[in-house]
Amino acid sequence: MRSLEGSATTSSSEGSVASTRWGRVSFSGADTVLAPDVAFVRAERLPPRAERRGYLPLAPGLMVEVVSPSDRAGKIQQKVGRYLDAGVRLVWTVDPSARTVAVYRPGHPPLVRHQGDTVDGADVLPDLYFPVGDLFR
Repeated sequence: MRSLEGSATTSSSEGSVASTRWGRVSFSGADTVLAPDVAFVRAERLPPRAERRGYLPLAPGLMVEVVSPSDRAGKIQQKVGRYLDAGVRLVWTVDPSARTVAVYRPGHPPLVRHQGDTVDGADVLPDLYFPVGDLFR
């Protein structure tokens, strides 16, 4: 899997967060490109800035999909499965209609978090945690 660098990034000492323009994902040997709403890559996994042209040969640590009313559940599940198969360690699907966040990690069953629950960054972003309700204010 590879991510495309573009201008919609925010970086810190922890890593880089990117919107769709940067976080495009292509799969080796396939003509498929998937674009999550948000992707995060830890700083130590990024090549030097001067070498970040085109597609980067790495899987983001976190990918976030925001579910729209027109999205079909099966299509979202297929995307999540492809991200995990490609090496993404944490996927969140945010459903504004249901006000939930589904958390996916390789080798673990999905976990649906509701308002009143907390979401965390697991081992990808261990210091990140927030109430699910904060996403829907």
